[in-house]
Amino acid sequence: MATPVASSSQPAQIPALQATHASDTKKPKEKKDKAAAAASQYPLELQPRPDYMEHRIKMFEQLQIEYEEYVKGASPTDCLRSSHVLTAFSAQPREEIVITMPDGSQRQGTSWETSPMDVAKELSKSLSERVVIAKVHVPFCQTPSSDKGNAHWQVNDGLWDLDRPLEGSCKLELLDFEHPEGSI
Repeated sequence: MATPVASSSQPAQIPALQATHASDTKKPKEKKDKAAAAASQYPLELQPRPDYMEHRIKMFEQLQIEYEEYVKGASPTDCLRSSHVLTAFSAQPREEIVITMPDGSQRQGTSWETSPMDVAKELSKSLSERVVIAKVHVPFCQTPSSDKGNAHWQVNDGLWDLDRPLEGSCKLELLDFEHPEGSI
Protein backbone atom coordinates (compact mmCIF):
# COMPACT_ATOMS: atom_id res chain seq x y z
CA MET A 1 0.00 0.00 0.00
CA ALA A 2 1.22 3.46 -0.80
CA THR A 3 1.94 5.94 1.84
CA PRO A 4 0.15 9.26 1.61
CA VAL A 5 2.20 12.30 0.67
CA ALA A 6 2.37 14.94 3.23
CA SER A 7 1.34 18.40 2.09
CA SER A 8 3.00 21.55 3.13
CA SER A 9 1.44 24.89 3.71
CA GLN A 10 3.64 26.49 1.10
CA PRO A 11 3.39 25.89 -2.68
CA ALA A 12 6.16 23.99 -4.42
CA GLN A 13 9.08 26.09 -5.53
CA ILE A 14 9.92 25.38 -9.19
CA PRO A 15 12.84 27.48 -10.45
CA ALA A 16 11.67 27.54 -14.09
CA LEU A 17 8.37 29.15 -13.13
CA GLN A 18 10.11 31.87 -11.18
CA ALA A 19 12.50 32.92 -13.93
CA THR A 20 12.33 36.55 -15.06
CA HIS A 21 11.26 35.70 -18.61
CA ALA A 22 8.18 33.75 -17.57
CA SER A 23 6.25 36.76 -16.31
CA ASP A 24 7.29 39.12 -19.10
CA THR A 25 5.08 39.54 -22.16
CA LYS A 26 6.68 38.42 -25.37
CA LYS A 27 8.12 41.31 -27.37
CA PRO A 28 7.83 41.12 -31.15
CA LYS A 29 11.13 40.65 -32.92
CA GLU A 30 12.40 43.53 -34.95
CA LYS A 31 12.37 42.65 -38.62
CA LYS A 32 15.58 43.36 -40.39
CA ASP A 33 15.07 45.13 -43.66
CA LYS A 34 17.03 42.81 -45.93
CA ALA A 35 16.43 44.94 -49.00
CA ALA A 36 17.80 48.06 -47.33
CA ALA A 37 20.82 46.18 -46.00
CA ALA A 38 21.57 44.71 -49.42
CA ALA A 39 21.09 48.07 -51.14
CA SER A 40 23.55 49.79 -48.85
CA GLN A 41 26.06 46.98 -49.28
CA TYR A 42 25.79 46.84 -53.12
CA PRO A 43 24.47 50.13 -54.52
CA LEU A 44 22.91 50.09 -58.00
CA GLU A 45 24.30 53.47 -58.97
CA LEU A 46 27.86 54.62 -58.89
CA GLN A 47 28.41 57.53 -56.56
CA PRO A 48 29.65 59.90 -57.83
CA ARG A 49 28.56 59.29 -61.40
CA PRO A 50 31.35 58.80 -63.93
CA ASP A 51 31.86 61.73 -66.31
CA TYR A 52 30.80 59.75 -69.38
CA MET A 53 27.31 59.10 -67.94
CA GLU A 54 26.09 62.67 -68.48
CA HIS A 55 27.35 62.61 -72.06
CA ARG A 56 25.54 59.31 -72.76
CA ILE A 57 22.29 60.53 -71.19
CA LYS A 58 22.37 63.72 -73.31
CA MET A 59 23.15 61.70 -76.44
CA PHE A 60 20.24 59.30 -75.74
CA GLU A 61 17.81 62.17 -75.12
CA GLN A 62 18.91 63.86 -78.36
CA LEU A 63 18.45 60.66 -80.38
CA GLN A 64 15.05 60.09 -78.79
CA ILE A 65 13.91 63.60 -79.77
CA GLU A 66 15.13 63.08 -83.34
CA TYR A 67 13.33 59.75 -83.63
CA GLU A 68 10.06 61.14 -82.24
CA GLU A 69 10.22 64.05 -84.67
CA TYR A 70 10.97 61.65 -87.52
CA VAL A 71 8.00 59.45 -86.66
CA LYS A 72 5.46 62.08 -85.68
CA GLY A 73 6.68 64.84 -87.91
CA ALA A 74 7.71 68.30 -86.87
CA SER A 75 6.88 71.74 -88.04
CA PRO A 76 9.70 74.01 -89.27
CA THR A 77 9.37 76.10 -86.09
CA ASP A 78 9.88 72.98 -83.96
CA CYS A 79 13.03 72.24 -85.92
CA LEU A 80 14.32 75.77 -85.42
CA ARG A 81 13.72 75.47 -81.66
CA SER A 82 15.69 72.22 -81.45
CA SER A 83 19.46 72.12 -81.67
CA HIS A 84 19.57 69.90 -84.77
CA VAL A 85 18.33 69.91 -88.35
CA LEU A 86 15.75 67.42 -89.63
CA THR A 87 15.75 66.12 -93.15
CA ALA A 88 11.95 66.09 -93.44
CA PHE A 89 9.16 68.07 -91.79
CA SER A 90 6.31 65.68 -92.43
CA ALA A 91 5.22 62.74 -90.36
CA GLN A 92 5.77 59.21 -91.55
CA PRO A 93 2.82 57.93 -93.59
CA ARG A 94 0.20 56.01 -91.63
CA GLU A 95 -0.84 53.05 -93.74
CA GLU A 96 -2.70 49.84 -93.06
CA ILE A 97 -0.28 46.96 -92.47
CA VAL A 98 -0.64 43.21 -92.04
CA ILE A 99 1.04 41.61 -89.04
CA THR A 100 1.51 37.85 -89.47
CA MET A 101 1.85 35.76 -86.32
CA PRO A 102 3.91 32.51 -86.12
CA ASP A 103 0.73 30.38 -86.33
CA GLY A 104 -0.16 32.06 -89.64
CA SER A 105 -2.97 34.24 -88.27
CA GLN A 106 -2.97 37.84 -89.39
CA ARG A 107 -3.70 41.05 -87.54
CA GLN A 108 -4.38 44.48 -88.99
CA GLY A 109 -2.42 47.47 -87.80
CA THR A 110 -1.29 50.95 -88.74
CA SER A 111 2.30 51.69 -89.66
CA TRP A 112 4.14 54.00 -87.25
CA GLU A 113 1.36 53.55 -84.65
CA THR A 114 0.83 49.85 -83.87
CA SER A 115 3.49 48.38 -81.60
CA PRO A 116 4.24 44.76 -80.68
CA MET A 117 2.79 45.44 -77.22
CA ASP A 118 -0.48 46.56 -78.82
CA VAL A 119 -0.63 43.22 -80.63
CA ALA A 120 0.21 41.30 -77.43
CA LYS A 121 -2.56 43.10 -75.52
CA GLU A 122 -5.00 42.33 -78.31
CA LEU A 123 -4.12 38.63 -78.14
CA SER A 124 -4.08 38.11 -74.37
CA LYS A 125 -3.54 40.04 -71.15
CA SER A 126 -1.33 37.30 -69.72
CA LEU A 127 0.80 37.30 -72.88
CA SER A 128 1.27 41.06 -72.65
CA GLU A 129 2.49 40.60 -69.06
CA ARG A 130 4.95 37.80 -69.99
CA VAL A 131 6.44 39.13 -73.21
CA VAL A 132 9.83 40.87 -72.91
CA ILE A 133 10.80 41.60 -76.51
CA ALA A 134 9.57 41.03 -80.05
CA LYS A 135 11.27 39.55 -83.08
CA VAL A 136 10.23 41.21 -86.31
CA HIS A 137 10.76 39.67 -89.73
CA VAL A 138 10.55 42.53 -92.21
CA PRO A 139 10.16 41.43 -95.82
CA PHE A 140 12.32 42.93 -98.53
CA CYS A 141 9.74 41.69 -100.98
CA GLN A 142 6.86 39.27 -101.20
CA THR A 143 6.65 37.18 -104.32
CA PRO A 144 4.00 34.58 -105.05
CA SER A 145 5.22 31.05 -104.52
CA SER A 146 4.08 27.91 -106.29
CA ASP A 147 3.21 26.13 -103.04
CA LYS A 148 -0.45 26.74 -102.15
CA GLY A 149 -0.41 30.48 -102.81
CA ASN A 150 1.87 31.32 -99.87
CA ALA A 151 4.11 34.33 -100.22
CA HIS A 152 7.85 33.83 -100.26
CA TRP A 153 9.43 36.03 -97.60
CA GLN A 154 12.93 37.34 -97.94
CA VAL A 155 13.48 38.69 -94.48
CA ASN A 156 15.53 41.02 -92.42
CA ASP A 157 15.18 39.68 -88.85
CA GLY A 158 15.68 41.81 -85.80
CA LEU A 159 14.78 42.18 -82.15
CA TRP A 160 12.30 44.99 -81.60
CA ASP A 161 11.36 46.95 -78.48
CA LEU A 162 7.78 46.32 -77.40
CA ASP A 163 6.79 49.98 -77.51
CA ARG A 164 8.51 50.80 -80.82
CA PRO A 165 5.92 51.21 -83.59
CA LEU A 166 6.02 48.80 -86.50
CA GLU A 167 7.06 50.48 -89.75
CA GLY A 168 5.37 48.17 -92.24
CA SER A 169 3.88 44.74 -92.84
CA CYS A 170 5.87 42.04 -91.08
CA LYS A 171 5.94 38.69 -89.36
CA LEU A 172 5.95 39.11 -85.59
CA GLU A 173 7.11 36.80 -82.81
CA LEU A 174 6.46 37.79 -79.20
CA LEU A 175 9.23 36.39 -76.99
CA ASP A 176 9.05 35.76 -73.26
CA PHE A 177 11.96 35.26 -70.88
CA GLU A 178 11.89 31.49 -71.43
CA HIS A 179 12.82 31.94 -75.12
CA PRO A 180 16.60 31.89 -75.73
CA GLU A 181 16.50 35.28 -77.49
CA GLY A 182 14.20 36.70 -74.81
CA SER A 183 16.72 36.07 -72.05
CA ILE A 184 19.73 37.68 -73.74
